[in-house]
Amino acid sequence: TLEQTEAEAFALLERPEDEGWFKRVRAVRDGRVALVDGNEMFNRPGPRLVEALEWLVWFFHHAHEGARVPLGLEKFPWKPFDRSV
Repeated sequence: TLEQTEAEAFALLERPEDEGWFKRVRAVRDGRVALVDGNEMFNRPGPRLVEALEWLVWFFHHAHEGARVPLGLEKFPWKPFDRSV
C-alpha cells in the first residue's frame, strides 16, 4: 500500500549514516521523490502497467514544472515524499 511505501521510505532515512545511502540521493535531498503503491500499479500485468508508464512519463517530464496530472490518472496512487512529516 501507499502507507507501507511511506513507512519504508522513512525507515531508509533513519538508517545509520554508513548505511544511509537513501538520504544522500540528490532527488531525496531536493524533495523530488514520489511514493507509489508499486504492488497495485507496477507489479501486476494488465492495463494498469500502461497507466503506470503514462504516470512515469508525466512525473519525469512535467511534475517538477507544477503541471497537473493528465486526465485519466487523477486517481493514480501516489504522493510526494515529504521528509518533514
